[in-house]
Order: sequence, then structure tokens, then C-alpha cells
Amino acid sequence: TRSHSGQFFRSMSDLGIEPNIYIPPHSNPTYEELVELSQQLPKPFIIVGDLNVHHQWWGCCDLNNRGKTVEKLLLQ
Repeated sequence: TRSHSGQFFRSMSDLGIEPNIYIPPHSNPTYEELVELSQQLPKPFIIVGDLNVHHQWWGCCDLNNRGKTVEKLLLQ
């Protein structure tokens, strides 16, 4: 793909675009679904968004299933 300046870029990350993800509060994606999603992204990547993930790592007082799933993904 060609940028506005005529130079080529390899991926969304070259443009400074990062994936933004929303996981609704009552949705519980599986570990496998999150791994599949991460495998579709250009490397390296940063995921930002509203994941509705509760975990002590970022100051929550509780831990939910999404928190456990994202923890497992981050530790892989």
C-alpha cells in the first residue's frame, strides 16, 4: 500500500494505527479466540480498548473470567 507521501508501508503499525478492541461486559471471549485475534495483527502490536477486564494488575479489587483470560494471553 502507498502512503500519501508516495512511500510504502508494511502494516497498520507503520502508520501509527493500533487495534482498538471493545469486549462488551457480558461477553466472555475464550483464550483461543484472543490468540486467534492476536495472530491476525501485524507484529509488533499494542492492543488498546475497552476490554471490560478486571484484574489486580491494573488496580481492580476483583478478578473476572476475562481478567484470567487476558492474563494467560499476556503471559504466553
